[in-house]
Amino acid sequence: MIKYWSFFKHLKHIIGANIISTLLFSILELIIAMLIQFYLQISGLIAVQTSTFATKYLPAMDIKQFCIILTLVAVIRLLVEFMMHFTTNYIGYEAVLLLRKKLFRGFVAKPPIATTYTNHLNGTIFTNTSQYIAIWNQFISFSILIFLLLCYMIMVSWKQALICVVLTIFIGKLAFYTSKTTKKYAEKLPQQNNIITQYIRKIGANIFYIHLTKMENTEYNKLLHKSQDIVFNAKKTTLFTSFSSSLTPFLGLLMIISIFFTSHYTFKDQILDSVPFLYLFMRYIQFLSGTTFYYGQLNTIRPDFVEAMEFYKDHAFTYPQSDNHRRNVFNEPITIDFKNVSFGYDQRIIFENASFTIQAGSFVGITGESGIGKSTLFSLLLGYIQPTQGSISINGYSLENFYRQFDVSIGYVGPEPFLFKGSLRENLTYGLIESIDDDQLISVLHEINMQTYASKDQLDYILDEELSNLSTGQKQRICIARVLLSKPSLILLDEFSSNLDQETERSILSQIHQVQKEATVLAISHRPTALLNTDLNLVFQKIHGQTQILCKS
Repeated sequence: MIKYWSFFKHLKHIIGANIISTLLFSILELIIAMLIQFYLQISGLIAVQTSTFATKYLPAMDIKQFCIILTLVAVIRLLVEFMMHFTTNYIGYEAVLLLRKKLFRGFVAKPPIATTYTNHLNGTIFTNTSQYIAIWNQFISFSILIFLLLCYMIMVSWKQALICVVLTIFIGKLAFYTSKTTKKYAEKLPQQNNIITQYIRKIGANIFYIHLTKMENTEYNKLLHKSQDIVFNAKKTTLFTSFSSSLTPFLGLLMIISIFFTSHYTFKDQILDSVPFLYLFMRYIQFLSGTTFYYGQLNTIRPDFVEAMEFYKDHAFTYPQSDNHRRNVFNEPITIDFKNVSFGYDQRIIFENASFTIQAGSFVGITGESGIGKSTLFSLLLGYIQPTQGSISINGYSLENFYRQFDVSIGYVGPEPFLFKGSLRENLTYGLIESIDDDQLISVLHEINMQTYASKDQLDYILDEELSNLSTGQKQRICIARVLLSKPSLILLDEFSSNLDQETERSILSQIHQVQKEATVLAISHRPTALLNTDLNLVFQKIHGQTQILCKS
């Protein structure tokens, strides 16, 4: 845990509260044991001369006073135990919130964390990490309790406590061995789950080919085999965890048999006269059993915890300035220059030596086969990624200097409309810097041919969670309207019309061409109808095995 102090320091107050409540709980357990012994004395069940450490510090009292004190102790114990259990579970929820804060910051950062990796962490990994931290906290609490209970037993009856120490060491070694074996199988599970997830994705992408080649049974058997491997390791993990947790109570019974036997034949003690010891001993066995069980669980889900902690430690994300601290907002069309730009990653070259100029206010079409690198051009232009060589400039500034000096208004429309549950007004004004009045909203709705919604009453129209009350064309029109309202310097269209009919596509393009001289427009599309009347076309094409960007007027 020290290795991940940068994470746990944010939870130190909760951990501290849990440790304090654990210490108080152990003290209350000792007080209850002393009161039980005291009751046996004042009721005449045990002779007063057998008074031990457990009762010699208690004041004289009658049965009524005894009941009042015991009730008070029970109430305090209830509150302390509640706090102990509450903080144990609460720390898990706080931990996952802390992890998600960093994950979501990275998901919306520049460049963003991949969606697949975000879902992977946010799902099983963070859930198991929350569980791991809660169990770890419980394990620490129980470990403190069994140590303190053992100390109390030594104070009450040191000879019998010595037997507990010897047998506890034996139980600890046995638990360590079984947990080590459990860990060996548990560590294989995340990798195996990842393999089967990737293989399912691979089959999904090639399902038509599998059907055509009639290889369904082969792929089914492969998936089943991979699943059986996962289940085998999961069963082994559960087997050793269950064995460890079940064995501890059994050894606890053997421990008390040993204490009874040695007390009677070796120590010549009447162990039944020491009721506090028996009470503390039973609680000791209970918490020892719990500690062993939690230790096994920790080893089962530790790989997910380590992955989450490594993510938290290795990733740092900068926080963008708030809207109240915007610099000069740039709303004029921009000129873009690519000079000998190349880009690649993981020894894979996406494209090389791209050189072209996009004049301010021009409409540029970008075409090429899928996966060839068209969207990479947008990422380079926005500064999400850096070219491996060459330079990109905007209006004569280097890319970095331009974005440092100006807040550029950039509009983006992708293949999937980005809308959310809320009013039409809220969706239209999402992300806008300047305040927009209703008249401007109504005007832009007329421009995009959504006259049905072009009234003040309709601006309060609520889009539902699934956006089922709008057609695909209406959704894209709203996204286009939002772009137009932002008065952008640059408009990026990424397959925006792939789900639209030609009439809707033509209508939307007409609106974009009307503002063309007020913004530079770059449009990626596979549809020739979306790239009519362009000023320049950038064609991604493989030549002699290398991707080149060809400029065509």
